[in-house]
Amino acid sequence: MKRGRPCSPSLVARWILAASLASCGSSTPPAPFDGGPVHIGPFDGGPLDGGPFDGGLLDGGGPSVDRAAMSGTCGNAAATSCDGVAHCIPYPAPVRPLSGRFVRRMDVEAALRSADAMPYLGDKHDYTAVLFADPDRDGRQDLIYSRTRGNTAWRISQPMPGVFRNEGALPRQLNGCQAAADLDGDGFEDVLCGAQVAWGGAGGADWSRATEIFRPTDTQMSTTLADLDEDGLLDVLLGYFNGPKVALRNRGDRTFEDMASRWGLTMEGYTWCAGTIDFDADGRLDVFMMHDGSNKPNGAFRALGPGADGEARYQRVYPMPESCDRDGFFRSGNATPMGSAVGDLDLDGVPELFLSSVTPGALLVRQGDGRWLDALWSFGVQTPTTTTGQPMIPWSPVFWDADHDGRLDLLLLGGDDIGHGKRPGRGESQNQLYQGRADNQFAESHASVGLDAAGHFMTVALGDLDGDRDLDLIFGGFGQGPVVYENQLSPAGEHLLLSLRGHLSNPHGFGARVEVTAGSMRRTHWIGQRFNPRLADDGVLDVALGAASAADTVRITWPSGYVQEVRGLAAGRSHVVQEPALVTLDPPSRHVRADGMSTVRFTVRPADLTGAPLAGARVELRASAGSPFEWTGPEETLADGSVARTLRAPSSAGSAVVEVLVNGAPYRVRPRVWFD
Repeated sequence: MKRGRPCSPSLVARWILAASLASCGSSTPPAPFDGGPVHIGPFDGGPLDGGPFDGGLLDGGGPSVDRAAMSGTCGNAAATSCDGVAHCIPYPAPVRPLSGRFVRRMDVEAALRSADAMPYLGDKHDYTAVLFADPDRDGRQDLIYSRTRGNTAWRISQPMPGVFRNEGALPRQLNGCQAAADLDGDGFEDVLCGAQVAWGGAGGADWSRATEIFRPTDTQMSTTLADLDEDGLLDVLLGYFNGPKVALRNRGDRTFEDMASRWGLTMEGYTWCAGTIDFDADGRLDVFMMHDGSNKPNGAFRALGPGADGEARYQRVYPMPESCDRDGFFRSGNATPMGSAVGDLDLDGVPELFLSSVTPGALLVRQGDGRWLDALWSFGVQTPTTTTGQPMIPWSPVFWDADHDGRLDLLLLGGDDIGHGKRPGRGESQNQLYQGRADNQFAESHASVGLDAAGHFMTVALGDLDGDRDLDLIFGGFGQGPVVYENQLSPAGEHLLLSLRGHLSNPHGFGARVEVTAGSMRRTHWIGQRFNPRLADDGVLDVALGAASAADTVRITWPSGYVQEVRGLAAGRSHVVQEPALVTLDPPSRHVRADGMSTVRFTVRPADLTGAPLAGARVELRASAGSPFEWTGPEETLADGSVARTLRAPSSAGSAVVEVLVNGAPYRVRPRVWFD
């Protein structure tokens, strides 16, 4: 692992003093929506080269903020041209310190340890991680425990709420389980273990008939789920520690193909993880690759959208000016991001990006001219240390409102991998929890709420161990068993758990923007907010509501571009919001024979904000340039008001995408069909 350059006294002083002031204000509410897909114009600033963007904050990335009209004293002015101005965090004061505790669940730890008789010897190559999943479809989350020593995974079931039982090892080929998601869109949860998928069904996950979707050649460090080519299917981005990234296009029939080279997502490096975030505010998810090793570059890749042939295109970009990127967050240097978290700290609808790199990391904030600069120094985050006073190595950050007071808190893991573990006198680390407070400050709170386990931690899973809908924590690490905490914090407000179910968009809505209003509180979230080693984001949002008993409105901008509003979601419950079936395909598999006769029928049902039919909408369906098929005829309006059009397969194998326009504006998702 790379070693960061020492912190200068001036930088430490800025962390501690946070003396200069900047002003703040509220964001402009979005314009009304007319029921069709959101039209997001092209980025007019050219490639990201580290210079100012021509367009400033661009359409589609959230409401604009009038910095000139700001008022208040919740921030710090830039000390130099490379110090990011910390945007206003208009949290009300005073802040109630966290109360209650996280309580160790020794019984769950015992169930996990009973699965594996091999002792823990402190081997830094022995990674442990626990994945929350519901493979038996009983509504309770089981635990899938993976350990690299022995390359084995075990299932720990939850037969009754809060009770866990070791069900034994999974089949030998299933290890390194990092994601539980509906990969094939059939409504059942699949479990991704390395590059093997145990497909879910009505009877639960079929462990014995798992299929390999890629043949790995090195240690897999990360799994990222996203619709990279905007066809509505969930793709898989795999990161290998000593090999190229693998971008697996989902073909809709439980098969995948590596498109990294074709799409422009090739980059060598010792991969810790890869994430997605909209760097340039054009509404598309860009890709960020995070690496280890001296002078191994990290890289951002801007999504350009489908080309004329319908294929995804990505371009290497540099969101931070070269003169300011001294550590190499987007270039070669000492930065070794070992995880990233996305959150809207300043409540302006624009994401901030925390990177756990060196100690304690970086908090990248998009400035008014579009540049991303580090503003961590202004947030009062002190450098954490090990039990022997050495700088802690941070991992797997999570932005999370742990006590539901409306302020984002920061969870940050600590531990030594093989590189730092060889150095004498390192001691052990403790996981850090920083409570978000007013005036741009985070206060250390882990010790006061019982997060006191010492060791070397790398992974964290958030899930519900006891059915109370509070998120509990399971930490994994290097050469040690899992550490489990039940969340018994005293809430400062109400909350709900929210997940999405896409139809035109990918099944979990990864990439969706979710704006929640509850009374005077308005918060913005994204489906896919943490990108860390060994465990993928599960797409579940823990949404604080303050004193409200329900969310007034939940406004979702789906990856398809469709905007939906849902009202009155009650606090204290888990909710699943479904995207209307805007476009359906027959056959739903998207695969037909390349015989010159088979057909695929598209049916379009435009919807308004509430999901009701959008009467009188003008619908067009277009083929991408060079598509091999022919339409059997023009669009036809059906009795229920929906619009259909049918294509005829060619006589040669291939694939094509179809663009759907409603009132002249295209849906962002363009379904792909295959001719076999």
